[in-house]
Amino acid sequence: FKPTRSPESYRLRPGEALWILFAVPATPEDARWYVKLPAAGIDHAELYTQQADRSWARQEAGDSIPASAWPIPHLYPVLPLSVSAADPTFYALRIETSEGFFAPIEFVNESRLSSEIQRLSLIHGAYLGLLAMGAVFALAMSVALRDRAYLWFGLWAAATLFAMMADTGI
Repeated sequence: FKPTRSPESYRLRPGEALWILFAVPATPEDARWYVKLPAAGIDHAELYTQQADRSWARQEAGDSIPASAWPIPHLYPVLPLSVSAADPTFYALRIETSEGFFAPIEFVNESRLSSEIQRLSLIHGAYLGLLAMGAVFALAMSVALRDRAYLWFGLWAAATLFAMMADTGI
């Protein structure tokens, strides 16, 4: 084990994993904190939390796990930290990726994470809504005007809509 440095990236070959050990000092238990791994190519991320009885609790997220099984479904792994008001809490974070790990590890509180999720939902909703509206109007105009250009544009917009919905996990 060695200390991490800010500009350093970690090249991981298939079958290798990056382990990061860290501790969170005693923190009020009403404060909710999360570790965010904002990299889309993470195959598997596991966060181990040391319990009071010295056992380890595990949470996992990543591309190899369905997003519905993640602790917090998101575009990339977000894992909640369980903190103690009396003692520091120790963690081990294990990251597997076939492309190397280049993203920073961020610690965010609940309000920042919530506002980020709401902002992303608004942007995706507006973008997908405009694509759907363009597809419907183009297909309706192709029928009304009997014009193939509107038909092809409507089909392209519908295909793009479904591709973007699949890509964002909707």
